[in-house]
Amino acid sequence: MRKIWDTHLKPYLLRQDCFRRRSRLKSWLKTNDGTIQVCPIDLGLTEQEEECAQAKALTYLYFNDFKTTPADWRDKEIYFRPTATVLDLERFSSFDEYASAVSKSSRGNDNRSVKRAQRLGYETRVISPDTYQASIDRIRRSKLIRTGGLMADALRPRAALIDGDERAVKVPSCTMHWSVSWGAFKEGQLLAYASLMRCGNIVRTIDIMGHRDALKSGALKLLLFDIIRSLLEDESAIFRGIRYFVYGALEHGRDGLSAWKQRLQFNPSLLDMKLVFADLLPADFDEASYLGLNPDVKSAKLDGRLHYAVWGKREGRRYS
Repeated sequence: MRKIWDTHLKPYLLRQDCFRRRSRLKSWLKTNDGTIQVCPIDLGLTEQEEECAQAKALTYLYFNDFKTTPADWRDKEIYFRPTATVLDLERFSSFDEYASAVSKSSRGNDNRSVKRAQRLGYETRVISPDTYQASIDRIRRSKLIRTGGLMADALRPRAALIDGDERAVKVPSCTMHWSVSWGAFKEGQLLAYASLMRCGNIVRTIDIMGHRDALKSGALKLLLFDIIRSLLEDESAIFRGIRYFVYGALEHGRDGLSAWKQRLQFNPSLLDMKLVFADLLPADFDEASYLGLNPDVKSAKLDGRLHYAVWGKREGRRYS
């Protein structure tokens, strides 16, 4: 059932959602004189990072579903594709400048929510998700309906999970490709969490959620603020070179979620994928020829360029 959902039902429903909510993008284009942010995506595809191939492949396939440049707005089919909401970190020289922009767009409301969470005793830190399996499960089950829709986890039988002992979080072995989770705590209890994945010059949300009882406290906003503070000001190697923070799609969720993203400076964006395969594909590479010479890749319905860049070149596969 899960496979059918992932391969058939979810893609179909997402396409319908994008078309049904296309007015969000039209409104943005109208308000901004038809201009939209273009983000050149570099996934850091290098031959020296074979252990990161899976993360790179998953990220490419994820972004390949979004609207990309060049985009023909006269083509109705484009409105069946999601629009990435992206925070361009280079717009801000410091976290204070970012916080000021959020304050201006929200009339200070979001910033006051963050301060409220701090007054209530919330604090954030990087966590190991394996240590907090029970807490994360409790958060995911705390609401049946969220802004993103029905929470299937709330309907499934509760798993026998327990939180483990606190332990040091491992530093990612590769600074260009990693997954890291943050948590928001009050009195030692995990009440909100976010999981992010970095691939090259982008970092994207894998999951971000708060417990039902913590949603009005500002805990999620505090969590996002502290993550963005790290992305802007932390000089650790794992944060260097990140330019874009991608937070799902403009068409995802209810209107309140879309408005919140934009107040937090995540703007509708087109993705420029030209850099993804820069210097990794031969000048005479032809995807159709590669798929014809490698029927297993074609039958698996994989992107020929991605397969050759990540796996095919190392395996010595023919492309012409």
